Amino acid sequence: MKYFQVYDQNTVVCQEVMALGQQTTTQTSSGFDISTYEGLLSFFLHSGNTNQGTLTVTVETSHDDNAYVPLAPLTGGTGFTVITTSNGGIFALNYDIEKARKYIKVVGTIAGTATVTYSVYFLGKKNRGISA
Repeated sequence: MKYFQVYDQNTVVCQEVMALGQQTTTQTSSGFDISTYEGLLSFFLHSGNTNQGTLTVTVETSHDDNAYVPLAPLTGGTGFTVITTSNGGIFALNYDIEKARKYIKVVGTIAGTATVTYSVYFLGKKNRGISA
């Protein structure tokens, strides 16, 4: 995962969760520990249109980095807009860290025989005094 930090009185971390690439099958990121973050967890999906079929991107959470369950965004629902042949773009969702468990991962599920190019980024605020 690539990441960068913005330093001031607070540390904000942006990290690549899923690298930009053309995909034809379901992709799952590695789980990452969010126990040193506070406030909102923000995820950004940058996607082109699919050539056919769909892409569904969800954020999941786990206590042990093993058994994951979906994490609902603050806006409700189950995740990002389903990407089709006509609606690629940049999408953002915020999640309440208080509803998340210790680990987070992202799953990009491709249905049908879709080909789609996309990436997912995470933005979060570290607890004061904690470094990456």
